[in-house]
Amino acid sequence: MIRQDRRISPRVPTVVAVKNYINRKLVLCQSTDISDKGMALTAPSGILLGRPRPVSIQFALPGSNTLISAQAVTVRTRDEGRFRHFAVQFTRLSNEDRALLAHFLGQTQSKSRIPSPG
Repeated sequence: MIRQDRRISPRVPTVVAVKNYINRKLVLCQSTDISDKGMALTAPSGILLGRPRPVSIQFALPGSNTLISAQAVTVRTRDEGRFRHFAVQFTRLSNEDRALLAHFLGQTQSKSRIPSPG
């Protein structure tokens, strides 16, 4: 059976440190990819994280010192060895942070496009 990708927004591989607050407890994570709708994260497997669960996250995009803060909800979790992989969907992001993210995604996607033969 082929699993269909239901994502509306393309994800861009992006590795950044992410501060994830779950029940007001700080859990340090690492992103694996990001889109304008959410991001995929990896954390130690010991964290208690079901879905859907509201979380608060903070991160800076590559090449930026500006901290982006977002409210999100977990939409998928998977344990693999000593790590828990999970995806979050943004539920609240300021207009300024949304613009920073859109700019980053636009730059990254344009760099990765393969030029048309001509």
